[in-house]
Amino acid sequence: MGDDFSALLRYRGIDAAISDILARLESGEEPTELTDVVALGTECGFAFGTRHEPAVWRPLSNDWDQALLRRPPLPNLSVQLCLPSGFAITFGSDAVWLWHYLRWSFFREDRRWQNAMVSAVNWFRETLGATDAVVTWDNSHLIRQFQAAKPFEQAVQTAISEGEVEVKHAADLCWTESKPSEELVIADGSGGWAPIYLTHNRGWLRLPWQPDVT
Repeated sequence: MGDDFSALLRYRGIDAAISDILARLESGEEPTELTDVVALGTECGFAFGTRHEPAVWRPLSNDWDQALLRRPPLPNLSVQLCLPSGFAITFGSDAVWLWHYLRWSFFREDRRWQNAMVSAVNWFRETLGATDAVVTWDNSHLIRQFQAAKPFEQAVQTAISEGEVEVKHAADLCWTESKPSEELVIADGSGGWAPIYLTHNRGWLRLPWQPDVT
């Protein structure tokens, strides 16, 4: 993990209704909003578009490849439910972390992925009864605060104090240095070298949100 797509949802906590939703997801049942992500991944030639793995609980540790035999007690920040669509869900006390194989840069730059991923997160948001939801990258301060067991609002405020911001446009999810890197270059295709301008992530989008129409 490092620069992969993520979302953080504020929810009411685990209850019978959410347990029923989890049972359906554990069975491999996924809505169109999630299978559409797989279809786009297949179209783009991404590996997660052809994996077709069953839903399974896995530890968030070095033993990630070891599937758990059954659903663990929830909430639990040390485990995630991995779905056939490539999403992985971790349940905290008042927030849910959604992770996906999709690289964050594809979401930032490609309106097709913005439409697909926002639609999928909206399904989770509505199905889980989330009262707030943001999309960001998995190594953001926001997600790291969730992983440290901080409540949703505290995670947001800490991320802001660390310089991350809520933005309105996907183009503002990152910024590019005005001067080229002094250490990195890239082959320009003609036997020479071209400068690299480093790009940095900067924040999150809050749902509901729609891609810009340009």
